[in-house]
Amino acid sequence: IGRMMGPVLNVWFYLEFGDEWDIGILKVIFSIGVSINCVSASMGLFFRPTKDESVNMIELVETHSEIDGDDTIKNENNNNKYWTVPWLILIGSLIAMIAAGTTSKFMPIFFMQDYSVSPVQLMPIYVFAPLGSAIGALFVPALASKIGRAKALILLALLVSVSLIVLTFGQDINLLFIAFFFRFVITNALDPLEKSILMEFAPQENRGKWGAVDSLISSFWSGSAIIGGYVSLTW
Repeated sequence: IGRMMGPVLNVWFYLEFGDEWDIGILKVIFSIGVSINCVSASMGLFFRPTKDESVNMIELVETHSEIDGDDTIKNENNNNKYWTVPWLILIGSLIAMIAAGTTSKFMPIFFMQDYSVSPVQLMPIYVFAPLGSAIGALFVPALASKIGRAKALILLALLVSVSLIVLTFGQDINLLFIAFFFRFVITNALDPLEKSILMEFAPQENRGKWGAVDSLISSFWSGSAIIGGYVSLTW
């Protein structure tokens, strides 16, 4: 709901300040958004763990360690046999993050320059996309249980590629909006599926390291936006 409320407020702001891609209007709206984010982030400074909570966390870790110990015995042979799976997941995630950084950050510019879409026309996609992601999060496990997680992952990745092809070569603005919406939804649905496969096939004693590398790779999409920015300015 929170992710939906931001674009809803943006619609009101744009209607109030002007429904156009003006740098002055954008600075005002960005400043309001950053201020709201600072207020929400500062609330975390008022939380302090209690002694009882620390004890409960220790007990929880010990309980999970006992359970994971059984899982390690059961999955040890599989982890040794399929040791390439975590590498394939991370390499694929790295490529996807680089591609996402060069494209997703500049979708509004694409719609603005090529199709003269106003901010208010674009915001409904960002309003309903979180809802679509929530529905997708319910649909993906059902799909994975029916055809398998690996096949579901490949199928969803192909759908993302199809949506990008439609965005590249499509001409109808409504079709482009639909492709952009489904690309957003499917991409968010892919992440939990990838992580579940990664954690299952990663060696038990090194799952923390694999998870840290996966988190690092997830940040690459911000850095690769430099490439997208250069391409946007050049072509």
